[in-house]
Amino acid sequence: MTDAGARRSVFWPTLLAGLGLAVLLGLGTWQLQRLAWKEALIAEIVARRAAEPLASLPRTMDPALEFRRASLAGRFLHDKEMRLQSRTRAGRPGVELVTPLALADGSVVLVNRGWVPTEKAAPEARPETRTEGEVRVDGLVRVGERLGWATPANRPNDGLWFAADPAAIAAFAGLDAVPYLVVMEGEGAALPRPRAPAALPPNDHLSYAVTWYALAGALAVVYVLAIRRMRR
Repeated sequence: MTDAGARRSVFWPTLLAGLGLAVLLGLGTWQLQRLAWKEALIAEIVARRAAEPLASLPRTMDPALEFRRASLAGRFLHDKEMRLQSRTRAGRPGVELVTPLALADGSVVLVNRGWVPTEKAAPEARPETRTEGEVRVDGLVRVGERLGWATPANRPNDGLWFAADPAAIAAFAGLDAVPYLVVMEGEGAALPRPRAPAALPPNDHLSYAVTWYALAGALAVVYVLAIRRMRR
């Protein structure tokens, strides 16, 4: 084969291999960037959880308060309770109770108190959950839940809430509530059952980066072996 013919025979394999390597190396580098971002995010969440619990929440949104802990004293407004649908616990269907908490300073905070089974969803079926008088609520501050692609839209007029949207719940209930949701966490058999402590976000970006770089290395080896064979 002439030199010109040899160059033509390796042009397309070289071009395709080069493009493939660029894509694979780019994906690996992107995952390393995501790794740095995720590690910073996890460190921030850990620091917020470890900070002194908040005794009150501002009436304006501050995203930096998400994942902070709160310890609030107030009185539950049971007549304004909302129920989040399609919540399961150990395979049992049920709902989660979101009850406004009126604080001494006049503000109102929405509290996710936890899960009850479907047969206990109606307030009259669980009088033991309607705590009267002043209570202490310890929980994690969240800015609300986002509707996923598979989550039905909230239907307030039908009493069907599928995602906790503090602003929408407060507006529907006619409350001047702060724009946060406090999620109670813990264990126990009493109803409502608080959520288990929230896990930290998963961080698999290093393994993804290694995978992309390994694929790039494999492609380079295959390319070199193929070119050697073509030139024999």
